[in-house]
Amino acid sequence: MQLFRRSSEQGLTAYLRLPGRIAYARVDRRVAVPRLLAAGVAAVKGDNWGEALAQLHGKGPVSLVLKPADYRLRLLDAPNVPADELKSAVRWQIQDMLDFHADDGTVDVLEVPHPEHVSHAKQIFASFIETGGLLTLTLDGELCMARTLGVNQTVLDIEGPESVLERLTLEIQRSLDHFDRQFGGIPVDRLLLAPMENVEGLCNGLAGNLALPVKPLDLAEVLDIAALPEANALPPHCFHAIGAALRMEETKP
Repeated sequence: MQLFRRSSEQGLTAYLRLPGRIAYARVDRRVAVPRLLAAGVAAVKGDNWGEALAQLHGKGPVSLVLKPADYRLRLLDAPNVPADELKSAVRWQIQDMLDFHADDGTVDVLEVPHPEHVSHAKQIFASFIETGGLLTLTLDGELCMARTLGVNQTVLDIEGPESVLERLTLEIQRSLDHFDRQFGGIPVDRLLLAPMENVEGLCNGLAGNLALPVKPLDLAEVLDIAALPEANALPPHCFHAIGAALRMEETKP
């Protein structure tokens, strides 16, 4: 476990609560290349979550990563309303999709880039964890699509990449076909796989079945990892925390 190096270092700390442990990451966004200050997984004794968090928390803001079971993503037609009324309009729009009153939940809006304003999808990214594989597709830095795959880390460990390759290829190709229908043929640059055991074999297998480049994600290409030179060997859940620690929200008055 890598603890925070100095309490004076600033950055956004993100936590992901897991059974009996916490995955965390801390990123400094005050520099041109975001600096990964700390990341790892900390054990939690019993139900002493507060004690575990107290040992990890340093100065700066904190973000909590929600589990997939705690939220739902829905693709909707944008209501024709002023920007400051968008969330209220969406809350009313989704009421029939919910089994509870919309006012009893939290609603947020992610703007998906319009196909007319983009020429290339940057990448799709896959991360395999206990609950399932997560496939995300981004356009010009904005999340466009997220889908849970039917293959998780346990299946990969037990059956091996070769035995699940056909299943993975089919699910990823279906996702790409759906994106193609939604965005009118905008090409996808590449598929990135989160670093994990035997990732090279999985990359080679998928690259042979998909018509796009497939490669492992190298955090050193997008982050300053001098404080954590072995960052690519972190457990998969840490990549969710790193992603959350990279988020920059702008609050408008």
